[in-house]
Amino acid sequence: MASQPPSARAIVAHEPKDGKPNLAMENVVPRDLQADELLVKVVATGVCHTDLVFALYPEELGGPFPKVLGHEGWSRLRLLYTGVFLN
Repeated sequence: MASQPPSARAIVAHEPKDGKPNLAMENVVPRDLQADELLVKVVATGVCHTDLVFALYPEELGGPFPKVLGHEGWSRLRLLYTGVFLN
């Protein structure tokens, strides 16, 4: 397996405050890759209305807080777990 990158910048949603999204730009450290996973470097992404809905609701939408937002992006492959093949 390739080496793990040290950190990345991400928009992170924490527990909402006063009924509003609680967002912050933070450094995050990716966990180690598991079998059948790959890591991409997101070059550009946006945070849209759907992300803001996910930022307001707990586990029924996207799991527990904190949550990393942004789902429409452009990325480059960074790491492949041993045994992952691209066609």
